[in-house]
Amino acid sequence: MPYGERDIIGELLLRNGKKVGIRFFGGRGGGKKRKSSILELGHLLSIELAKEKIRKREILYKSSEWSLTWAHKCVRHNYKAYTFLLFYCDLLRTVALEDDLFLEGSSSMVDREHEGIFRVASNSTFYLDQSLKEEKTSLEVQLLLFLCKLLFEMGLAPRFKECVYCGRSLTLSTVGKIIYDQGGMTCIECLESSFKREHIRSISQEIFRFIEKIWCLKYSDYEQLRVPSKKVLAELYQYFCFHSQMNFNKQKYYADLLFGGNLKH
Repeated sequence: MPYGERDIIGELLLRNGKKVGIRFFGGRGGGKKRKSSILELGHLLSIELAKEKIRKREILYKSSEWSLTWAHKCVRHNYKAYTFLLFYCDLLRTVALEDDLFLEGSSSMVDREHEGIFRVASNSTFYLDQSLKEEKTSLEVQLLLFLCKLLFEMGLAPRFKECVYCGRSLTLSTVGKIIYDQGGMTCIECLESSFKREHIRSISQEIFRFIEKIWCLKYSDYEQLRVPSKKVLAELYQYFCFHSQMNFNKQKYYADLLFGGNLKH
């Protein structure tokens, strides 16, 4: 967000997976040296920070020194990919906790409990850009990876190895349906008769196949994944919203492009 004549106020996702608000002095570029701004969504930065309290219980860090560590090359020139990046950032800023880097006795600098969130942010942005450079896979594969990896890192991934009701082992042929409030999948025997319809099971089977694959898949091996349907992406996103207590209707902007209007109201 522009602030004053040349400054920017924004949020940073730290390597520990938490976020802080920051004021970049001269962040908009320009000035006597006519510097260009390197502050872009998805850029990896090295920053020197100082603390500045702006309200009683809020802290805004400030910086006049920063350098670019990594920048995406293709994402900004692709409307669809940039929308994906906006979606990533919106979701990550919602789930990331606020940090206080200078709180006395704080262990936030060595806290590793939430660093998986940064790992997802870093990998998803890098490989989104990489997939555009190499033109080897669809952007929907990148969105699938982002959602599944974030679910795994946050401990929210649906249980897929056994039925949430009877405990039977699940396979592709026996999986029934993903049940949000039970945090996993049922076998076909435990499904209510009204749900025993082929199109419902086919979505659940596709989700089962992807989760089983991505569970042990390195981000760099994304080419092994086939393109998911938008119904599968919508189901995973809504499952994520349910367990992170988010209202997906607040992100209607993304609904059609990312999920093809498949979000259930």
